[in-house]
Amino acid sequence: MILPSFLKAGDKIGVVSTSNFTEQKYIDALVKILQSWQLKPVLGKTIGPREGSFAGSDELRKTDLQEMLDNDEIKAVLETMGGYGIIGVIDQVNFNKFKFKPKWLVGYSDTTFLHSHVEGMLSTGSIHGTMAADLEDGYHAESWE
Repeated sequence: MILPSFLKAGDKIGVVSTSNFTEQKYIDALVKILQSWQLKPVLGKTIGPREGSFAGSDELRKTDLQEMLDNDEIKAVLETMGGYGIIGVIDQVNFNKFKFKPKWLVGYSDTTFLHSHVEGMLSTGSIHGTMAADLEDGYHAESWE
């Protein structure tokens, strides 16, 4: 199993929604937590747009994920919410660069499909973990540690 590098202060973390739209209050809470850990959140193009229940069109969600996977400065990619949607774009994502420069992929629900792909096809570890949509009012950063 290939494991991406551990994160350190100053690392850039991509934040994307490859499935359902996520309310801004949850994105804001996630950004605050990442900054408190001295990480630098980079919001993807899928943060904000909405098409039905999705965070933008299939093309936008695919392109956003691809750009985060290919960006050498991004050390991890956090999904904001699950639902249904990544299955419609996963076959169009090119993992060639990711294969040689893996990064942590974090989320659950629909993101499990992405985990299965990188673990099964590329023998690369990922994190089945909490997402922005889990940040209810009053949820504290220490709950994520």
